[in-house]
Amino acid sequence: MPSRNGHLTYSSDGIGKSFDIYIEKLSQPLQLTGTTAQLRLQRQFYPRAFSPGNASITARATSQDDMQSFSKFIRDHHLQLVNTPGSVAFTTADQSSAGFQRLLQLQVDGEDILWNGWVPNFTMQKKGVMEPAPQFNFTFYVVFDQHSTNIMDSRVARSTAAWWNASNTPAPKPTPPKPDDTNPSGLSIIQIANPDLANAIGLNPSLGN
Repeated sequence: MPSRNGHLTYSSDGIGKSFDIYIEKLSQPLQLTGTTAQLRLQRQFYPRAFSPGNASITARATSQDDMQSFSKFIRDHHLQLVNTPGSVAFTTADQSSAGFQRLLQLQVDGEDILWNGWVPNFTMQKKGVMEPAPQFNFTFYVVFDQHSTNIMDSRVARSTAAWWNASNTPAPKPTPPKPDDTNPSGLSIIQIANPDLANAIGLNPSLGN
């Protein structure tokens, strides 16, 4: 029997939980967002971010008990999200935070898929009560895509900003010198640059002015 190719994990209060499934089919809408600029003879497109949508997954269980175990795993995760304290934020800025760890992570072998989010709903398809390997569908709501360009860019930007702030201390602003610092004698510019003109207009200290 082949190994299970889908892995669901999450952590709550330091306790990790996981469930492995057989994924038969997976579909996800992909969208490239950006801006356009209209010229006289052509229209330019400037890509900005890759925006993945929610995934629709078809999976199969090995038995009715396996199907019930998956149902309980998803329901337990729903309860964990509902009972999350208000002080715990679901932020992507810190992947070690308690809120981020409560998100459900989906990893698919051989598909370069690593998502964080939750399963808002799932539907079990049963042909009969005694079906040996029931098939079921569920939607995975993608909150954080480890391979999305917009997420990676923001992570690199935060790392660059942290490195820049730590290694580049702003230089102190220069203080303009006081007049006494550059001219200890107290003479005016005219008295220093042109003493004859200073005598002519009466600025020479020797004349009592």
